[in-house]
Amino acid sequence: MPNLKEIIKEYLEENGYDGLYYDDCACSVEDLIPCDEPNTNCQPGYKGACDGGGGLCYSHCDGDCDFHIYGDKAEALAADEEKAAAEKTG
Repeated sequence: MPNLKEIIKEYLEENGYDGLYYDDCACSVEDLIPCDEPNTNCQPGYKGACDGGGGLCYSHCDGDCDFHIYGDKAEALAADEEKAAAEKTG
């Protein structure tokens, strides 16, 4: 019988989500619920580049985390595009 993490991971993957987010924390499918205390208010979201605000990462972010989880896929894609453009221009 699957445990809670397995059930959540399966749901997220089957529905095209990349992780969970709520308030000031988030987690990716690859490292789901690292706190071992799932919040019933967590929502599914999409992984995008860290933009220093807007989305959420594991803790409060000053623009230096690996990714954010966004509630809106368009926001996640926009953050990825902004990061790629910034890297391209140097």
